[in-house]
Amino acid sequence: LAKKLPQADLIVANNVLAHVPNLHDFVAGLKTLLKRDGTITIEFPHLLNLISFNQFDTIYHEHFSYFSLISLQKILAHHHLQIVDVEELSTHGGSIRIFVNHL
Repeated sequence: LAKKLPQADLIVANNVLAHVPNLHDFVAGLKTLLKRDGTITIEFPHLLNLISFNQFDTIYHEHFSYFSLISLQKILAHHHLQIVDVEELSTHGGSIRIFVNHL
């Protein structure tokens, strides 16, 4: 895909990461597809809310992972990506949207 198309200014991944079985491969792909000055937005269920408010009805069998902000920050840093902004959302009992750039 990276060889056929130009790199992206913006990549949007809303409620995608939990469904990804090989997270490091996926994040490496995002990095490859993103322009040097581009941004990735990622939205995911907020693990802290899930635990704090006993929202166990939001756990789905098709999800491979649930993330805290810190755990995702470490995964992204491993791929030389950084979180530059965070928004808390009310979606799905509490979600987080992060904005990610190259280091």
